[in-house]
Amino acid sequence: MVTAYIDESGGSGKESLNVYILAATIPLTDDTDRCRDRLRALKPTEARKLHWYRANDLDRTRIVQTIADLDVMHVVVESVEPPSTRDERHRRLCLRMLLARLDQMGVGDVVMESRGPGSNHRDRTMINTMRVDRTISAGMEVSHRDGPFEPLLWIPDAVCGAVVDRRLGRPHFLSHVQETIEWITRGV
Repeated sequence: MVTAYIDESGGSGKESLNVYILAATIPLTDDTDRCRDRLRALKPTEARKLHWYRANDLDRTRIVQTIADLDVMHVVVESVEPPSTRDERHRRLCLRMLLARLDQMGVGDVVMESRGPGSNHRDRTMINTMRVDRTISAGMEVSHRDGPFEPLLWIPDAVCGAVVDRRLGRPHFLSHVQETIEWITRGV
């Protein structure tokens, strides 16, 4: 079964951006443990997980170079909405587009980074609605995991971070993984 790992970056108020980004990483190999090991090797010893926001430029370069060397692809939804749009609305719009695309691609298992019980519940409610209105297949399994315990979630975190950096005029990080991304844009 094909699995996708999803993380997000909300940019409302961040560096004057009003962008919301959801990235899905799809391993194209059965050897996902090798991918996890490569990512764990990049994680600072004192950190709970590898996180783009906390990495310096040298570490960010190492992260995207490592990701570029892995057998993975990404689907990125990038949405720009009016400044009054709340992140949860951004998320719903992006998640709807992303999950529909992943379903079209034959992804049967989706792992999303947990954002806490309330947010996870809102995601599940929306996903159930998507199943009922047949936006996604009834068989698509969607679960939430804590980021520190699933290194494959660190990849879409980095891809989102590289997209934000590109918007801030720093495209060199994204250039490492650009060729492995399928883009879905909204209001961009």
